[in-house]
Amino acid sequence: TPQAAVGFDPTAPKHGTLQGKVMPTIARLATAFVAALSASVVGLSASAAPIYSVTELGSFGGGTLPKAINNSGQVVGMSQTAPRLGHVYDVAFITGTNGIGIENLNFGGVSSIATGINASGQVVGNSRYMISFYDYYRALVTGANGLDVAVLGTLGGSTTMAYDINDSGQVVGWSENSFGRAHAFI
Repeated sequence: TPQAAVGFDPTAPKHGTLQGKVMPTIARLATAFVAALSASVVGLSASAAPIYSVTELGSFGGGTLPKAINNSGQVVGMSQTAPRLGHVYDVAFITGTNGIGIENLNFGGVSSIATGINASGQVVGNSRYMISFYDYYRALVTGANGLDVAVLGTLGGSTTMAYDINDSGQVVGWSENSFGRAHAFI
């Protein structure tokens, strides 16, 4: 089958974990994508075949998970740190143009992820915070090129999450209200 030809393993975990299994899962998906892409251009002549290249984004010592890209090639997502004292930390990142130069967005919290980026490089994402044994999340937005992080408010509850940002700077996500119910916002 085509799946067997690209190393597809139906018994493999469907989601990665923080213990180093994220990258093998991503590698299997990337291999399947490249095989599907290659299969889609089989009928084209050699002169019309597109040429693709892959650029390593880098990391903070562990695996890297991209979440969004803008038309300048700036990429955002989450990169794991190398293990420190038995812990791996998730850190939100942004790259420069064409995916060059990974930088920490300094979102804070015990973990963070960037989830969207617009044409001017404004980034949205989320940070996880803990008070005693209570976790909550805050949505964050930056200025151009990932600078000047600001925390978005809530709809009266403790958690808010941002998922994307358009070129006008409008953010979409959800927030808990004072009764703990999730409501979408823009």
